Amino acid sequence: MGVITNIDFDHPDYYKDLKDVKDAFRDFIKQSEIVIYNGDDKSLSNVIPKEKKAISFGLNSDNDYYAENFSNNERYSYYDLYIKKRFIGKIKIPIFGIHSIYNTLCAIAVTRQIIPDINFIKNRLLNFKTGKRRFEEYKFDKQVVISDYAHHPKEIISTIDAVSVKHPYKKIVIYFQPHTYTRTIAFLNDFAKALSLSDKVYLREIFSSARENENIISINALAQVIKNSTVINDDSYIDVFKKINNSVIIFMGAGDIDRYCTKYIENLKNNNIFRQTS
Repeated sequence: MGVITNIDFDHPDYYKDLKDVKDAFRDFIKQSEIVIYNGDDKSLSNVIPKEKKAISFGLNSDNDYYAENFSNNERYSYYDLYIKKRFIGKIKIPIFGIHSIYNTLCAIAVTRQIIPDINFIKNRLLNFKTGKRRFEEYKFDKQVVISDYAHHPKEIISTIDAVSVKHPYKKIVIYFQPHTYTRTIAFLNDFAKALSLSDKVYLREIFSSARENENIISINALAQVIKNSTVINDDSYIDVFKKINNSVIIFMGAGDIDRYCTKYIENLKNNNIFRQTS
């Protein structure tokens, strides 16, 4: 069973362009007896052979599995689940943002190929616990601190969307560490547009990959295209962030930015700066 949530150009140190990425997915699809895929993603839909056994999910009612009537409160998101235009029931999930609806639709479609019991699936989704560095949230009385692995512009947009939905009245502050020099170069302006959806951007020096031996760009290049951004490469971020009340502080990236998130949280706890609420 091949499960594909989307196709985007990424890993520019290995793939030449989007066509190259699509070719890799075509090879992957050939190895799958059945493909479950995001039918709303045009780049993805175009690589599914017509003769392949496939099941689609998405927000469009043309998909086999689709969602309607989204809503949320501060603890849960809700939507109506349809399978082949038949209403199945209301889904309740403890995660937020449109990408979470897509991901849970995908999980439902996959699981029902093995376990058809929708009540079993609904219960597991209701009690879902996010993985480490995937919207990993810590709540204090004056701040929410999140560690998130987003390192592609579209992932950044999805994370900001989720924070905006869950915490609509809080300021969004991002401390972003790009991952790989080649990705930073390829998506420089896309990173700038995505990060600028937040209220304030702080940047840390680029984290390279094992395939990169040469420092071909610095974090200053990204700072130059993000208005009012600030580069902090030492521990002074701790004192800066402590002063930002009624906010969500997101430590974001696929490098070692989580180290600095852990260090910040430990500092808050050890110095009783804010009272942890959950």
